[in-house]
Amino acid sequence: MLIDDCEIDIFIHRRLITTFFPDFNVIGFKNTNDALSFLKDSANDDKHFHVIPDFILLDIFMPIKSGFEFLSEYKNINFPKKRIPNLIVVTVSINPLDKYKCLNNKCVKEYLIKPLLADHISSLFSNEE
Repeated sequence: MLIDDCEIDIFIHRRLITTFFPDFNVIGFKNTNDALSFLKDSANDDKHFHVIPDFILLDIFMPIKSGFEFLSEYKNINFPKKRIPNLIVVTVSINPLDKYKCLNNKCVKEYLIKPLLADHISSLFSNEE
């Protein structure tokens, strides 16, 4: 799952992921509210919990609701124990305070600076195929 307000970033990241892992189904959301609704609905519906993504790539600087606000709500979603997504922050921010804030959130597994590179994709997803 990609959560980014920039359609171009969603397009590029989706293309990069599916180039290396063509069997991956990559969904994208342009705002955190829609992504949270999708995740909450999926986590609360036993028939559809299989659509919970293995990975979430989240931008932190977004209009309406920021990635930081997303993280505050995300931690309250009750995912089935075997279906907890790996959450990776992908951002343009090189601010050490942003990185610190993200990595101190127990939901965040990784903090990457845009642009995503082939090496990032390979190392993140290679164990998931």
